[in-house]
Amino acid sequence: MEETVSDAYGEPISAGATPHAGELTVQFDKAVDLARIEGLLRQARERGGGSPETVSTLNLVAIFFSAAQYEKAREALEVAGTLHPCRLVAVIADQGIEQESLTARLSVVRSGGTITMERVVLSATGRAVRHLESAMMGLLRADLPMVVVWGGRTQGDLLLRVVESADRIVTDSGDLREHRGTVRRARVVCAGAIGAEGLLLLGWMQSRIKRLEVEIRAEGEAEEEKTSASTPVPRAARLGLGHVKLLEFVAPPATFTLVREKDVLISQVKGDDDGFCAHRVRLPPEMPGRLLALELKLLSGRDELYAQAVQAAAKLLATRT
Repeated sequence: MEETVSDAYGEPISAGATPHAGELTVQFDKAVDLARIEGLLRQARERGGGSPETVSTLNLVAIFFSAAQYEKAREALEVAGTLHPCRLVAVIADQGIEQESLTARLSVVRSGGTITMERVVLSATGRAVRHLESAMMGLLRADLPMVVVWGGRTQGDLLLRVVESADRIVTDSGDLREHRGTVRRARVVCAGAIGAEGLLLLGWMQSRIKRLEVEIRAEGEAEEEKTSASTPVPRAARLGLGHVKLLEFVAPPATFTLVREKDVLISQVKGDDDGFCAHRVRLPPEMPGRLLALELKLLSGRDELYAQAVQAAAKLLATRT
């Protein structure tokens, strides 16, 4: 395998044009040499002298499909890494460029003499993109959880494989803007009885999306009160009477569904081409069931958005009486 290694200093001329200050850069002709990358990371750590302590609490994986996408998100990723020491593996898979290239850029971030971030940026173009997934997985620290930041459209085989491996997925809701203008129907199911939570939720959606068809109904029963114990285990707040247990909205050709099953929230996206993606997350203790009301505590004066949601909810309730 042939490779070239260089130190890179100075700020980039344009997105993706040159590496960032202090990075070590290695270019591979074929597959990624993981041992070589780990060796360069050790070299980057030792630049500060001695054997500095490295602190990591998670693997932060960020996936993008152009250098411009990564550059746009880079500052946010570095801020996140400052607050949560991590090994950051950023993957840039640009198949829009036909010429094959495969590059790794490596650096570390220090805080008070301690290394708080190990950063590996893997970039590939053309057919070399096929090497990125195995390289990404091989660079993860096995003893740490995996958080994925998905920087493109929420689709594709890679996303499905990442969902299966990750402990948490973070996506940019801006990638769903193409669906925002096509939302046609929304449905809410409440536990045991129709409650204010569901009515406000649909009222808010109707106040934001014109000509939206809505449906609300009750189903099943509320969860029973949790009995206290001498050493209680923190659990999410119970699904009370009238609370929302399901939200579904349709933006052809996609259907988005959020379902609560006890302490687990399940998000699902389904398309008309049999594409399907699902993700399950355990709700934290004291999961807020009334986010709108909590936000109001932080506001002064008249909240126009809340007022519009209440007005739409009142009209929706009137149609049911």
